[in-house]
Amino acid sequence: LAPHASQRLRSVTSPLISPNGREVAYVLSIPRNPLTGDNGAARRELHVVGADGVSRPFVTGDVSVSAVRWTPDGSAVSFLAKREGDETRCLYLIPVGGGESRPVVRHGTDIASYDWNPDGRRVLFTAKEVLAEAVEASREQGFNQEVFEEDARPTVLWVADILDPEAVPRRLHVPGDPSLARWGPGGDRIALALAPTASIDDSYMNRKIHVVDADSGGVLVRFENPGKLRDLRWSPDGERLALISSADLNDPAAGRLLTASLALGELTDALPGLEGHVNRIAWRDVDHLVYLADVGTSTILGEVTLPAEDPTVELPGEEPGAPPASRLLWSGTDKVFTGLSLSGDGSVGALQGESPLHPDEAFYWTPAAGLVTRLTDSNPWLEAGDLAPQEVVSYE
Repeated sequence: LAPHASQRLRSVTSPLISPNGREVAYVLSIPRNPLTGDNGAARRELHVVGADGVSRPFVTGDVSVSAVRWTPDGSAVSFLAKREGDETRCLYLIPVGGGESRPVVRHGTDIASYDWNPDGRRVLFTAKEVLAEAVEASREQGFNQEVFEEDARPTVLWVADILDPEAVPRRLHVPGDPSLARWGPGGDRIALALAPTASIDDSYMNRKIHVVDADSGGVLVRFENPGKLRDLRWSPDGERLALISSADLNDPAAGRLLTASLALGELTDALPGLEGHVNRIAWRDVDHLVYLADVGTSTILGEVTLPAEDPTVELPGEEPGAPPASRLLWSGTDKVFTGLSLSGDGSVGALQGESPLHPDEAFYWTPAAGLVTRLTDSNPWLEAGDLAPQEVVSYE
């Protein structure tokens, strides 16, 4: 293949399985032609593929879709985008059964992230604070210099009712700069990370997990997680949290799987013997936590039973000797997986993965049978070309 062929490569990101496990929503990244197209980032379209591999385009063209989510009842797909006529990035909704997408939350600044309440009516979202009128006026007159750490605007947490067109989003006051905000299963609590300030250092190193009351924002539980954070998930019964954190303040990346009982308020490393980095997590049920991790040059999918007295995981190839508290579900070097989601009952899942033969695609995973099936083929023309071989080189 010619070097410029790399500019044609499409890739799948953010595959997310529906609550009933029958479909997978994903973003298709389509690069612009550097010779004939307009300058700009790759287009990001919304597609939905069935478990049978039949894919349907939902939002296409010159769009940039992100943060794809299923509504709690699985009837629609939501996403963030700044479309024609929008001044900021808004929250959109498109029915799975057919119909046009429509904005359900607009805001004065770009919506950065969001999460659905289990009732399917309320949406929790974060956005930067709106610029003061005096500051905005000064910028329009040319005073638009950026002073590092002095111009950082705090992030604000909001709750919107999408079924009431007259409702105004309610600001939820919390003690810090919020991120990773997740509704609890009961819809009355919120787990989130809070940094002391909006500074870069605090956002990287000093975020702590809090559980707050959804009405008042009052802190119910605070956890002393160390260093960087990557993800945060509630258990289905709302009794535990799972998060991906650093091992300590000096750890260069968040890759440890920590769990916590809200009643005890203490964090426990669920995989103390894992010599690798955890990338994604998902609860299969109240007692089982599935994780995706990089170990050496391999990707592994494993499961931890909680609470566990000895959750040590052995490396791939040594799995039969692992204790019952942990179990290897899949491992391999022919594919690298970087995305994971599970259906409502935890019986099937969606994965994002690449191999030496293709960029990222969506895969369908059946844990009980150990089957991983490719769903999408975004670059069929690659089969007609010769690709350079790839191999793992090991040395002492």
